Amino acid sequence: MCPFINTTIDEKPIQLSQFNTEDDLVCSFTRAVTKKYMISLSKIKQIVQTGRHDAVKELKDNETISGNFIESILELGEYGDNEEVEIITSWSPVVKEVIDVPNTVSFTKDYIAPLEFIASK
Repeated sequence: MCPFINTTIDEKPIQLSQFNTEDDLVCSFTRAVTKKYMISLSKIKQIVQTGRHDAVKELKDNETISGNFIESILELGEYGDNEEVEIITSWSPVVKEVIDVPNTVSFTKDYIAPLEFIASK
């Protein structure tokens, strides 16, 4: 569970509450990081599924996915014969629903070799 944190870089991080405005909560640092995390997981999975491994290099500045991030996906589980690593996000019902961001992304052992190849590049 991640608390809502303000996005002001000029101030110390402050935990927000349900008494803050909805805009404050929607634009919180925590929500931005979680959105970026889930979108990046989804993009890297799509890149592996399409076999366009060089597409990682073609991502724009705000969509960049680092090799360290890809390596962290590899470290999420041992990926045994039937094992699947599933990352699930649920959003606070206090603010409006998050759209265009996947709530679930999963990886199986079939992703290991492509992810290792992409990370090495």
